[in-house]
Amino acid sequence: MQTSIPSNITTGRVVGRFVVGVADGPDEDERPDVVPAQGRVTFTPTVPHIPSLDSSDGSMTILTTPTVAVLDENGFLVAPDQAAPGFEGRRGLLLIATDSPHILVQDWTYTVSYDFDPVNGVKPVLASHPLTLLTDAVRDLTEAVDVPSSPGLGTEQAEALVARAEAAATAAASVREDADAGLFAGAEGKKGDPGGFAQATNLTGAAAQLDDLLTPGLYCANDGADITLANNWPLVGVGGTLQVTQWSTQPGYIIQSFTARGGKTDGSIRHWVRSCNPAEWQPWSFFPATRTDQTAGRAIYMRNELTNREQLIYGDTGWRDIKADILEVTGITTDNARICRVGSEVFIAIILPSSAPYTTLTLKSFLSGFRGTAGSAGSRVITSRGGNTGVFLVSSTGAASIVQTGSAAGELNIFGSYRTTDPWPTTLPGTAVGTIPNL
Repeated sequence: MQTSIPSNITTGRVVGRFVVGVADGPDEDERPDVVPAQGRVTFTPTVPHIPSLDSSDGSMTILTTPTVAVLDENGFLVAPDQAAPGFEGRRGLLLIATDSPHILVQDWTYTVSYDFDPVNGVKPVLASHPLTLLTDAVRDLTEAVDVPSSPGLGTEQAEALVARAEAAATAAASVREDADAGLFAGAEGKKGDPGGFAQATNLTGAAAQLDDLLTPGLYCANDGADITLANNWPLVGVGGTLQVTQWSTQPGYIIQSFTARGGKTDGSIRHWVRSCNPAEWQPWSFFPATRTDQTAGRAIYMRNELTNREQLIYGDTGWRDIKADILEVTGITTDNARICRVGSEVFIAIILPSSAPYTTLTLKSFLSGFRGTAGSAGSRVITSRGGNTGVFLVSSTGAASIVQTGSAAGELNIFGSYRTTDPWPTTLPGTAVGTIPNL
C-alpha cells in the first residue's frame, strides 16, 4: 500500500522549463525559434537512506530511490501520474527537503540528471549537477544548472587589452626616441643567466693534453696525431666528444667523459669516464657497447677494449633440423638429424635406422660456422651401432663422415659435441626446431 510521507518531514518544490533553440520557422519574423524540450529529469539522493526517530508516524528509515519527472508539451517539469507514468500531472515536483528537522541526515543533496529527446536528429545535452532543497522552498532548475563559460573576450576585456597595447606602443616610441638621441650609448646591460653548451671547442696541439683540461665545457677532437696515450686520451687516433664537468664546489674536482665516434666497420660507440681530485687523475673506466645480431640465430657482441674490436660473448643458433640434406649416399634416410651451436661449441644428434653394415659413411660438407678444428683427424664424436663403436668426424674444411670399427648392422646413434673456431655463421642449415631459449 502506497501512502504519503509523515507530515512532519518537510518538503520543497522543484520547478523548471526547458526549450530547444532552432532556426527561424514559418512565422512572421526572422528571429530564431524555440520548441519545447521533451524528456526526463531524474533526482537521485546522495544518501542511500534517510532515518527519522521522531516522525509523525513513528521511528522509520526511508530508503531512497531516484525520482523521475517528465516535461509536458510546453517543456515544463511535471510529476508523472503514478498510475500512468506517461501522463502529464501538475507542474513542479515535491521532494523531501534536504534540511528537514525530523531526519538524522545532514549536508546531503540531490544529483539532478537530464535525458532529452532528440530534436532535428540531435540530442540536447545538459550536465548533471547537485541540488539543495530547503524546507518549503521553490527551486527553479534554471537557477541551479551550471552556467557555461566561454573562452572568448567580452567588451570590457577587449577594451582593457586595447588600452594596454596603446600604452606599450607609446612607451616603445619613447625608448626609440631616447636611443636615437644617444642616451643609451656605452651602456652595458645586465649579464644574463648562463646558458647550455654552445659549439664544442676543438682540441688540437697543446690543448689536447687532457690532464691540463680542467675548465668545464664541451670539447671535440678529430681523428689524428693529437689523440695519443701520452696526451692521456683513452685510445689512439680516434676522435669524438669530450665533456668536462665539475663535481664539487671546490676547484680541481673534475669528471671527464669521452665518447669516441662509431667505428668505420661496425659503428660501435665507445665511452670512457675518469675523475680528478686536485692534481690526481684516476684511470679511465671503459663502458663497452653491446650489439645483438639475429641474422643467424642470436649473437651478442661486446666491444673489446684491448683488441679494439667486437668480441662474441654469447651465441645460440637453436636446434636446426638437417635430416633433409645430411646424407650423400643413396638409400639411407633418417627421421632425426639435428645440429646446434652455442658459443664455440657445436652439438650434433643423428639417428640412422637399421640397414646394411658399412665401414665409412660420407656426409655432406658442413657449412661455415659449424666446421671442426684444424688437424689431420678434425673433431671427433664417438658413435655406437649395435655392439660396435665408431667415430663421427668433421674437419676444418667441413668434410664430415662416420667411420665404424665393426660390421654389425643396427641403429646408428650419434650424439655429442665438438669445438669450432669458425666465426659466427651468416646463414643456418636446415630448418628451425622450436625457438632459442631466453636464459
